Amino acid sequence: MTYHEVLNADRDAIRKHFDALHLRHYGQNAEHRPVEVVNIRASAIGERAKMEFKPGVVGGAAAKPVYRDVSLSDAKKPTRCTIYQRDALAPGAKVQGPAIIEESASTALLQEGDEATIAPTGEIIITIGGN
Repeated sequence: MTYHEVLNADRDAIRKHFDALHLRHYGQNAEHRPVEVVNIRASAIGERAKMEFKPGVVGGAAAKPVYRDVSLSDAKKPTRCTIYQRDALAPGAKVQGPAIIEESASTALLQEGDEATIAPTGEIIITIGGN
């Protein structure tokens, strides 16, 4: 239904239909209480311009590797991990696990055998277990 069809619709008929469906699905209804709209869903189908990903900005100056002992849930003792700052990784950079890639909004953990590659467009592509 469009916005105008809803405004001009038979509201009493819509309410009766709603109450009947609610009774059938939930075994009760509240036909004498006011209706409150909680969620409205909409969908649309259309065409849009093809997305283009611009090449990523080259990362900052590579810092000396930083290491940290990290307690992983499946290890009996802390694991020595290399710590990388996300903004210092340029497109094409590869990171081997065990490692952590830190940034302000997230953290990526690479276990032993995992590998992360920084794509030309900047996203991190992680291959789990060397596969």
